[in-house]
Amino acid sequence: MTTLVAEKTKEIGVRKVLGAELLQIGALLLKTTIKQLFIAMAIGIPLAYFLIQKYLEKFLDHIILKWWHYGLPIAVLVSILLSTIAYMLWKAARSNPVEALKYE
Repeated sequence: MTTLVAEKTKEIGVRKVLGAELLQIGALLLKTTIKQLFIAMAIGIPLAYFLIQKYLEKFLDHIILKWWHYGLPIAVLVSILLSTIAYMLWKAARSNPVEALKYE
């Protein structure tokens, strides 16, 4: 994990030196993450729905799950994801790119 963070820090430093804007760096960080998020949601939501329905069938008192039972956890996780990436971008924007590339 540490090498991944160092690699991304160096990559952001190189892109800043070459004139990349903050939005371009953000798109770089978000591109693969958003793809992984959509794949995880496409697999996780139907699987969770199926498993929860099978589990709830065992009880005498039946409840009906609403859409927000699935949407609220996803919204919380996406907000945590975006705030983490926003913090990384803010930190990269404030840092000197020379510091990231000093040991190369």
